[in-house]
Amino acid sequence: MTYNAFITRIKNVRKHPNADKLLIGECFGQKIVVGLDTKDEELGIYFPTDGKLSMEFMEANNLIGKKDEVTGERSGGYFDERGKVRTQKFRGEPSDGYFCNLSYLGYTGIDLASLQEGTPISNVNGHSICEKYVTQQTKEARTRVAKPREKTKYPCFHEHIDTEQLAYNIGNLKAGNVLVITEKVHGTSQRTGHTIELKYPKWGMIINGIFKREVIPPVKGYNYICGTRRVVLKNLENPNGFYGENEIFRKKAHEMLTPAHLREGVVVRVDGSRWYALKHKSFAFKVLEGIIKDADVADMEEAQDV
Repeated sequence: MTYNAFITRIKNVRKHPNADKLLIGECFGQKIVVGLDTKDEELGIYFPTDGKLSMEFMEANNLIGKKDEVTGERSGGYFDERGKVRTQKFRGEPSDGYFCNLSYLGYTGIDLASLQEGTPISNVNGHSICEKYVTQQTKEARTRVAKPREKTKYPCFHEHIDTEQLAYNIGNLKAGNVLVITEKVHGTSQRTGHTIELKYPKWGMIINGIFKREVIPPVKGYNYICGTRRVVLKNLENPNGFYGENEIFRKKAHEMLTPAHLREGVVVRVDGSRWYALKHKSFAFKVLEGIIKDADVADMEEAQDV
């Protein structure tokens, strides 16, 4: 998922109830703790949580906190060298993200007057400003996953699509636009489906490789498939995934849904976070979204909450 900071105005700036040198404001409905030099309706840069400030940006604006080894005095900002933007409390008040003045982009050489409210940024004048924060665990998991040669395709087993947040795009809405409002759901941890499988025979792969084009088409059929948001899983007991030994929750959910509850053409998105939140003592999952292409699947309701 991409990550952006936004050129926006901080609103409803007011006194911090527990600190004389801090203020509280709001960006996109999120509470932000800022310094006394911040003005109400000031145009600046808002960094949502789960982002990472670039080292260049932090060094240019003295945002990395430092401690004098002799005096013990602290200087600089409150970021460490990771540059992670997170929710944290300042004197008892939570701050969801980070807000700073437009002048913090001055070192990039950009004309600050050209920056318009509502503009998303991650790179300015060739200078990296921010990016999505990726944990070390995720980085290590990615290096362990080797992408196999594609012998089988699943054209209807669609990857999870990331959607932009409404708060950051409210300015794009125009009078007369049609809005669709649905129930709030959480993230997708897995996909399970009884979906179309296009499988190339081994000899077909060889011939197609020789001619460098598809001479032998794949054989079409249906199969029960399980995957993460973007990857089709062949091994449902892989201990090297993001959840480590707890990857087994996907196998449990997959087996509970197949074959009794999934007819041909049905793909279900599953949220495993509820199970994960139970500290692995028991298993629970919730069906978030079903793409129904076939007959009635009312019996799937039995699997709604386990």
